[in-house]
Amino acid sequence: QNSQVALTSGSQSTVGMSLPSDVTQVSVQIKDASGKVVRTLTQGATAAGISSMTWDGKSDGGQVLPSGTYSFTVSGTDASGGKIDGTPMIQGQVTGVRLSGSSLVLTVNGLDVPLSSIVEVKGGSV
Repeated sequence: QNSQVALTSGSQSTVGMSLPSDVTQVSVQIKDASGKVVRTLTQGATAAGISSMTWDGKSDGGQVLPSGTYSFTVSGTDASGGKIDGTPMIQGQVTGVRLSGSSLVLTVNGLDVPLSSIVEVKGGSV
């Protein structure tokens, strides 16, 4: 669930991540509903902890992608060249809260997120 990002065609989206250790480079692979990688975002040195990257809503070829829900994975390379797996995270504004069975579910960027998955709330954003 936390590995999804909602895209409105022609807009930017934010992909969040948590890294277990400092990396010299981080890579985010964004996939469409069929699991095909449509965009790879890279960023240089990134500290351990929670951070984010902005996705312009375009494919690697520069085409504007259609609105929808995409999935993503996060990986990095440490100073010794080893691979580090990051944890994808959703960042966005909470637009709804509802009870699902005995659990609270928040709506964030059009996606349902269980309250148990929330790491931080700031001024109505997670």
